[in-house]
Parts: sequence; structure tokens; C-alpha cells
Amino acid sequence: DGVRFYAQQSANRSANLAADPLVKGATDSVESTGVNVAPSPLDYIDPNTIETIEVLKGPSAATLYGQDAANGVIVITTKKGRAGPARWTASVEQGRTQIEGDYPELVYGWGHLLSSGLPTNCPLTQVSPVNGLQAPCRFDSLTTFQLLNDPALTVLDHGHRTAASLGVSGGSSTLTYAVTGSYGDEVGLIKLPEYEADHYQALIGLTPPEWMRRPQNYQRWGVTANVTAQLGTHASVAFSTSLSRDRQQKSTLQSQLGNLMTTYLDRSSGIYWQAYPGVANYFRIVPNALDNYFQRVTATATAITNGANLQWRPQQWLTLTADAGVNWIQRDDQQFSPAAPVDNALYDTTGRGSDGQGGSLVSTVNLRANGVKPLGRGFQIRIAAGVNYAGTSSNDVAHGTSDLVPGSSLQGSTVRFVRRAEASDATFGWY
Repeated sequence: DGVRFYAQQSANRSANLAADPLVKGATDSVESTGVNVAPSPLDYIDPNTIETIEVLKGPSAATLYGQDAANGVIVITTKKGRAGPARWTASVEQGRTQIEGDYPELVYGWGHLLSSGLPTNCPLTQVSPVNGLQAPCRFDSLTTFQLLNDPALTVLDHGHRTAASLGVSGGSSTLTYAVTGSYGDEVGLIKLPEYEADHYQALIGLTPPEWMRRPQNYQRWGVTANVTAQLGTHASVAFSTSLSRDRQQKSTLQSQLGNLMTTYLDRSSGIYWQAYPGVANYFRIVPNALDNYFQRVTATATAITNGANLQWRPQQWLTLTADAGVNWIQRDDQQFSPAAPVDNALYDTTGRGSDGQGGSLVSTVNLRANGVKPLGRGFQIRIAAGVNYAGTSSNDVAHGTSDLVPGSSLQGSTVRFVRRAEASDATFGWY
């Protein structure tokens, strides 16, 4: 439709704009936990409006769409209206998501300390994996356990999704139209276990907020319209426009899955045993199964796109095409860490907040000429020529504070960082 989307504009813009640069890995766009990874601009395209998807690779992609498409391009064509009376389409979706099956259970060795006779985790090899010396315990039993399989302890629950769309299309032989609106709301699988909610309330004196109990949420609404007009028998012009808003919410609770998979709970004593970092088959006592679920990360984007396409066939063997598009995305990202029952160098106990806002603009123009001239006897000659332009620009600003006392405002807090980033680029090409 003449509008260009970049799956990733830059490493910084693929991460949450409010990410704290003073925390290692927070601004990494390929962070393993995915907490700070922002939605891709491709997520802003409403699947209910897609007519066809075509993948181009190699020289043909770069020829048609410039050097930015040297590694390939996905051509998405949205639905157009067809001549005739108004046709209405509607859909409603309601579903539940879950993970089938169980996680593999781990084998834990237990014994007694030689010095005091107290029960302890004892490596099966009777050799300490920490220093290679004889383990200071006597092995006497084995147990199998997987915390994520226990309904009372796991952070995995059922998610649910609600979606609806409504569309209408129609028109005459000279003018057709198509309009589609959609809405979606999805809650993820991650939940805060009740035992940890009680632990949080006992330490803080406050009930965990809803975003902490069910942190994963994705909401989206959008409207797309297309109008196509026939200009005589040899030309047509099409206009498309769309407006959408996406909001993604996560928390650092999802980064705890790896630790929980290797955590054992002794129900009789309430003691947690967790895998020793970097050491196989060895576990240590930890004060709590979860040590970081206090950071809320939200990414909100409002996208406006406009595109125009003109096709003209001055000769039966020659087609001239002109595309122009504008894609504007306004971002509003936030990160918030309230008072938390941890003493960690990465998180304070008085709260942190950061806010990142920015806009990006992608403008494109493509002019193409394609000719297919029959030569007789089954032979034909193909001619293609064109010029293209792509311009991108972005302007982002972010700031972060700490020492946010519950119930207070940003006044009186400590400024942690302030940053601003601007970028612009333009590409011209011809073939």
C-alpha cells in the first residue's frame, strides 16, 4: 500500500525507551528475559486487514525497495473493496491459553552434616562441586521435585484472550471502499503465587497491586480504511489510512522462571533450596523463591499510516506505478519499581520510576515502470526501471528517578538519568 514498516529501526528503539541505562542489560533489545523488549512495528498491522503476504529475497527485493531491503522484504497488501452492495463482516473471539504437560522433575540428594548431624542438601557424588573436596555430609536419600508443576507454588496459570473485529466493504465500478475496526485484549500466563503475595504484604504492609498479580497484558485497537478509484479505463488510484494504539505490560516476574525451575521447597521447614550459580548438582538455602518481581514495564504506541498508489497503463505492454507512504509512531514507555522487600544493588527499597517518550517517522516514495513486449514465436522482452526514496527520523527523550516514597510525587525524588537521542537517515536508489 506504499507504507514502509521496519521490523527494527535501531537497537535502542527496539528496547523499552524508559529502560534504565545504569542497569546492565536493561537497554538490550535482545535481552533473554524479554522484559525490556518493546513490540515490533509489525505488531501494529491489524491481521484482519491483510489480503496477501509475499516474501521477496535477494536482488529483486533491493531493486524494488532500495538497499534497506537487501536482506529481504515482506510485502503486505491490505484488503480492498469490491464493487457491489455493502458487505459486512464481523468476528468475536474468546479463548483460554495454557501450557500443556509438565516440566521435567529434578533429582535432589539429601543427607546429614558430619559435624552436627543436621539435614542438608548433599551431592550425589559425595564430592563438593564448589571446591572438589570431600563433601561435609553423608548422603542418605533422594527426592524428585519441580516447583513449576505444583499448583500452589507455580507462577504459571491460564491466560485468556478476547478479540473482536467489524468490517464493511463495497462500492461501484468506479469507486470502492473497505473499512475495518478491531479490538484485542490478552492476559498472559504469568501470575504471582498466593504464598508470595502474602509474603509481600507481610513485609510491605500493602496488598500487591493487580499488575503485580497478573503482570502480562497486551491490548490493541485499530481502524483501517481503503478507497480505490478508477480513472478511466487505463488508470486507478488508491488511498489507505490507519490509526492504531497498542499497549504492552510486563514485569520482571517472568525473568524468574529459570530460578524457579531449579528451586526446591521443604514443606516441613519452609526452607527454599536453589541451584548454586554455575555449579551442577549443588543447591543452597535462599530466603525466598522469588527475589525480583517488583518492576512494571509498559510500552504504549500510537501509529498513524497513510499511503497512496497510482497505476497507469498508457500502453497495453507498459505499466507505470507510483507509491508514497508515511508511517508515524508515537511511543510512551514507562518503568516503575515500588517499594520492594529486597536489598539488591539493582533495586532500591524506596521505589524507582522512569519515563521514555519519542516519535519516529518513515517516509517513502517509489516510482516504477514495467514493460512486457511480445516479440513473436513465444519470445518477449521485459523491461523494468524505477527510482525509490526512503527517509527515517526519530526523536526520543527519557528520564528516571529514584527514592520514590509511596504516596508521594516525583518532587523530592533523586534524578538517576536524563537522555535524549535523535537520528535521521535518507536513502535514494534507482535501477
